[in-house]
Amino acid sequence: MFLPLQANWRFLDNDTDPGATWFNPAFDDSSWRLGPGVFDARRAANGAAGVNCRDTALYGLGAVGTCINLNSATTTNTINTFFRTHFNYWANPSGAYLRLSGKMDDSAVIFLNGAELTRAGLPAAPAVVSKGVFGAAQGGRTVQDSEAQDVVELAVPTLAPGDNVLAVMLIQNTPGSPDLTMGLELDAYLTTIAPKLAVLGPDLFATYTLSYTGILQENSQLQSAGWTDVSTNFDFLGYYYVTPITNGATKFYRSVFR
Repeated sequence: MFLPLQANWRFLDNDTDPGATWFNPAFDDSSWRLGPGVFDARRAANGAAGVNCRDTALYGLGAVGTCINLNSATTTNTINTFFRTHFNYWANPSGAYLRLSGKMDDSAVIFLNGAELTRAGLPAAPAVVSKGVFGAAQGGRTVQDSEAQDVVELAVPTLAPGDNVLAVMLIQNTPGSPDLTMGLELDAYLTTIAPKLAVLGPDLFATYTLSYTGILQENSQLQSAGWTDVSTNFDFLGYYYVTPITNGATKFYRSVFR
């Protein structure tokens, strides 16, 4: 997992415009508040973490890490809340796909390294999404409490080796909406794989190395059921996994994404 739900984010929740370059990597966000996900606001919730905040987020996101403002200084709903965080991608980004999952209540535009990456609950690009405008006026959605999480997998030409900056503009849908939630986690995988499998010598040891994000599984039969994870001894960077095989027995191996 490159970015868990509980990761720290810088965020701006005072209903002010951070400027045109707020999602760029070089933007100075040091004056923004800092806190861990999941981010939540709920009118009159009165959770332990603060007024207008739940203790547990909806959509299966788990415990709330940080309460954000629901209302602006003029007591109307905060239209936009802005978030920024960093994650380190230590593999070759060529051919990489990102998997983003979580929930944007009500909607959001997500940026990676200064370029728009995807949208949640909004018309697709090139439709214009503006700051300071409620989502309903821009084709945005109203999120229901029982909805599933937002999940998207996509190729990312702006993914870079090393430090990456992820930025989110969360958008409230209407002036009377009672809550806000931003919970996001990120993982990555490659479409190009290079596993190697060999059986060595009279002791019949199977060795398996893998050079992409995957879970190694084994089975005594080539079938859909009965696969067992062996990833407790496995690593993203190509851990050398060895398992004994009884003379005359058969073992099958596969790698899967989680």
